[in-house]
Amino acid sequence: AAYEGCTAQSASALMLQVWQAGRLVLEWFEGTGVGAGGQESISADSRFNIYSIRKIYIGLAVAMLMHEGRLPDIDTPVLPYVTHPRFSGVSSKVTFRHLVTHTHGMVQDNNIRGDVFQGAEPGTRWIYNNSGVELLCHVVEVLTGKSIAELIRWRILEPLRCEHTVWEKCAKDECVRDVHSPGEEPRLQLGDDHGADRNLYVSARDLAGFALLHLMQGTFRGRQIIPPAVIRLVTSGMTPSDLGETVPKQGFFWWLTGAPSMPTEIGDAVPSGSYQIIGMNGSLCLVIPSLNAVVIRLMNKIGEPQNYDRYREYHRLGNTATQCLIASSRG
Repeated sequence: AAYEGCTAQSASALMLQVWQAGRLVLEWFEGTGVGAGGQESISADSRFNIYSIRKIYIGLAVAMLMHEGRLPDIDTPVLPYVTHPRFSGVSSKVTFRHLVTHTHGMVQDNNIRGDVFQGAEPGTRWIYNNSGVELLCHVVEVLTGKSIAELIRWRILEPLRCEHTVWEKCAKDECVRDVHSPGEEPRLQLGDDHGADRNLYVSARDLAGFALLHLMQGTFRGRQIIPPAVIRLVTSGMTPSDLGETVPKQGFFWWLTGAPSMPTEIGDAVPSGSYQIIGMNGSLCLVIPSLNAVVIRLMNKIGEPQNYDRYREYHRLGNTATQCLIASSRG
């Protein structure tokens, strides 16, 4: 299922890992995308841009700060902590809950500064964009004096020994270039290293380690590095309940199984209690607690062919992984 999704979208590189009971039970990679021109074969250590998957790193850091009392409660309005003028149009009703569930109602202007303003009343619509995460990163820096990337590196990546997880400012040969259009040379998306930009490059093993940290309720190699209460917080339903069943159910940026909702990233065969997030280049991270499993798929295709249903492909991958893991457990 992972390979068919890769070829159908004309990606040039694919990395797949499946972990169960703390063991790597499947690792498969193929294709090109590294090197100066992106034409060299990838390896197990190649690093992919994970785009929106980076938001779960941000969400975990924010939840830790809330747990420690360094950030306000999730239902606290964020405007009193905003100092940057590009966010001056944000409603006083926007809370931290709205930011981590894409229910803030904010949209971004196309002007040079990228000013953010209210496109809808907070808590009344699900609007997927980067305005919320950018505002969240700004507020974290205002309240802590550190960038979100600094906090993630210090509190999460270093204890996990994730040495191949970096917001990249400069091109590195081991970073996988993304395919945009046929005939175009694949390219990297680079940016600032403060943590809000879409330039977090990770290895499959590093991303799996981060997912396994959630599966193991904050423990790593027998040591508790994140309180279990924080893991429960980020993977519990945070979407305002009065929005009904027509919007995705989310924790701190994670998409959750549960009551049916449209749209959803998660297949209907994936067990209840699972959670998942995807990146715009086809990368995927799925945690299935009931099967003690993690599924990682890294890919490098921006956009998809006309009439191609990427959501259906995500569902198929999760459903296929679930069926295989169940069969493996029985066998």
